[in-house]
Amino acid sequence: MQLGPYLQFDGTCAKAFDFYKTVFKSDIQDKMTFGAASEKCKDMKIDPKDADRVMHMSLSITKDIILMGSDCCPTQTLKVGDNVHVYLHADSKVHADELFAILSSEGGSIQTEIQDQFWGAYFGACTDRFGVHWMIDYWYNTDEKKE
Repeated sequence: MQLGPYLQFDGTCAKAFDFYKTVFKSDIQDKMTFGAASEKCKDMKIDPKDADRVMHMSLSITKDIILMGSDCCPTQTLKVGDNVHVYLHADSKVHADELFAILSSEGGSIQTEIQDQFWGAYFGACTDRFGVHWMIDYWYNTDEKKE
């Protein structure tokens, strides 16, 4: 299992990660804008003025730690203090389901049901009963069949 921070911004994610790139002397691994995402997922409607907002970005800090982030959805309001999530990369789809069920139970809440996503991951987001925000995913192996 891999664990890391996930940061949210309100239109400044790319600038923040350019800064973190210099701090950690590393390179951006992935970047997808809301505009690029709307091309992959036709159900996603994005105002052209929001097309350059970052939907997901990652930067390797060490071989075991990845810093990830995004701009909040254009329809959301960012609240500083609620913009840090703990990201868990599960070892299997079953493991992801177990983690998600436990963390979102008994007073927790679900922001995104855990399910296959258009970007290729099995992903869900929840808040536990203590107010901690979690993002849980599993990436299928190339030889593994999605069920």
